[in-house]
Amino acid sequence: EDYLACTLAHELSHVIKNSSFEQTKEISIRTQSPTVNEEAKKLIQAEVAREHELKSDKDAFIMTIRAGYAKDTCIRALEFLHRVSGNGSHTEPDSSHPGVEDRIAALEIYANTPDSLLEIQKEEPTQGLWEYNANMNFLKFTPNH
Repeated sequence: EDYLACTLAHELSHVIKNSSFEQTKEISIRTQSPTVNEEAKKLIQAEVAREHELKSDKDAFIMTIRAGYAKDTCIRALEFLHRVSGNGSHTEPDSSHPGVEDRIAALEIYANTPDSLLEIQKEEPTQGLWEYNANMNFLKFTPNH
């Protein structure tokens, strides 16, 4: 359940932060120069995509803590998801996602920065109940009021 919560939070971050729009906007700005060839453009696209993945990892970390999950939930989720998918790759210049080691390292640095935890702890975690219905493939969170 906690790994699923982190994964959903990561994807939700992409939606909330308009990642697709922001990525294409940034890529457009960074590749405007006529001196940027197709190979350079592909590398810029990959770099921007990786930056947005790391931002969504950070947002998922914050969301899961605020939802009451353990501080290491997203780190463990990343390790698990990469292991079960067999993806132990390193970050390459043309990779759209950071490699597992870079993703975990970035999240650990953020997780162990005192200011980040102070920022997160400004709000109380939302207390509630997660319910998953396998027949309907439906996940529901009911907050306690």
